[in-house]
Amino acid sequence: MNLKQLNDGTLIELEVVPNSSDFRILFNSFTQKFKIKLKSKALDGKANRELLAILKELFLAEVIIIKGLKSRDKVLLIKGKKLEQVSKILSDALAQ
Repeated sequence: MNLKQLNDGTLIELEVVPNSSDFRILFNSFTQKFKIKLKSKALDGKANRELLAILKELFLAEVIIIKGLKSRDKVLLIKGKKLEQVSKILSDALAQ
């Protein structure tokens, strides 16, 4: 998994697939990245807003896009969460 612990939270690299029929969290074993399917189109930042809102609710923490505002490949900071916490939450979301 592409997770890295920082002093103020955890960085996660992931792939975003906008304009999907439903929201899902998957794991791409080839790239070793999480893949998040979003319903919103990648237009006027709608997909980014949906991504941040869902992850904020999932992690119960502030989520910031560090890299990839206009890309499907993103690096996010989950503020105040340790790597183990982020990993567990994502693993639990995959199991659903």
